[in-house]
Amino acid sequence: MLMSLAQCLGFLFAHREECTVEIKKIINPRYTESGAVDCDVFFDDRDQAVPYTATADDVAPTGQQIWQELQSGKWGEIAPFTVTPEMLEAAREARRQEIEAWRTEQEAKPFTFEWNGRVWNAGPNSLGRLPLSGGNGCEIRHCTGRDDVG
Repeated sequence: MLMSLAQCLGFLFAHREECTVEIKKIINPRYTESGAVDCDVFFDDRDQAVPYTATADDVAPTGQQIWQELQSGKWGEIAPFTVTPEMLEAAREARRQEIEAWRTEQEAKPFTFEWNGRVWNAGPNSLGRLPLSGGNGCEIRHCTGRDDVG
């Protein structure tokens, strides 16, 4: 029976656990921020290294083998994760945006306070009306609190 290339590749993908590749060499292992290990793997069926991210919970047999060999030190020491200035600046900017969003949310909430025996509304809606009442030529009345009517 003849199979098309797509069928053949599909068959190989579906039965990949039966395919075995030998690891010739692993170079440039380095920890990532998440604790995984990025490295370059030379397999016996390729001339060039393949970028690979190894994790402790990899389910593929080859992935498990790569992780175990890296952890055992077979391919040398794994370089520690290094924080770059760009990463620090990105984290700072994310924190600034988080604080700004929180501040905007807090400032948008209505609130009242008590002072001198009266309850005052100091929310953004009330504060937003102040320039309108003074800038349109209308007489500014003396306000004695939020309970004033008329």
